[in-house]
Amino acid sequence: MVIVVGLDGCKSGDAVEPFTNSTLPSNYTNQGTITVKSTKLKICVWDYSAIDGDVIDLFVNGRKMFSKLAIDENKQCIEVTLPDGENWIGVSAIEEGYNPPASPRVEISDGVRTQGFDILAYINKPGGYKIKVVL
Repeated sequence: MVIVVGLDGCKSGDAVEPFTNSTLPSNYTNQGTITVKSTKLKICVWDYSAIDGDVIDLFVNGRKMFSKLAIDENKQCIEVTLPDGENWIGVSAIEEGYNPPASPRVEISDGVRTQGFDILAYINKPGGYKIKVVL
């Protein structure tokens, strides 16, 4: 099952503040960089390994996209439009489950290809990936 939600629960046509914080914060562990070929992305997150009680906050360029999300085998998805250039996605662990760290699988689709990776996050030690938009 795939669940798609809009930015911060906004309905189509609602005004959405543009992303402005495009640099991975220094307190996040940089775990890699991916390159995408579109500013319009579909981002999905789930627990593809042991379903052990991970609860996370998911951020894109500093905007909280999911709050206190209990991840399981079901994909939770959002659609975002990013600015050209450097961006980031980050995970902050609320609960690490019984098998730390919190380790959601992230899948990003730019309409051309889909890339998957894990972001490892401990409580008080968030993790992130840089997203480079190259048109």
